[in-house]
Amino acid sequence: MKPNKATGYIQKTKIGILDHSGSMHLAQEPALAVDYRKDSNVLIDLQQTTINADIHSLIETAAECGRLMCDFPRKIAVVIPQCKDEQNRAKRFRACMRMQLFRYENFNDRKDAIRWLTTA
Repeated sequence: MKPNKATGYIQKTKIGILDHSGSMHLAQEPALAVDYRKDSNVLIDLQQTTINADIHSLIETAAECGRLMCDFPRKIAVVIPQCKDEQNRAKRFRACMRMQLFRYENFNDRKDAIRWLTTA
């Protein structure tokens, strides 16, 4: 995770295959980063990532986010690949995150994600 001081968000880019253990690790990184910068939004770029996770893994990863960042008031934007399977997984994960009251959104374009993160 690296902070972008000019725009007030923390970003993480993941490239390759994201399996269950990788998803759990990815959930932990923003939690650690926002402990130091509670005023920052989070941008996770998964455009060059293949997500190898079933619905159980998605729910477990979302639950881990909820456990680690239960009082996180800021926004989380995830830039996802445009393939249909990844879009469907992302929609399910977004639903899990929103049920925990996270301000969470998926995007296909990094510029749109940054625009959303930097507006009130």
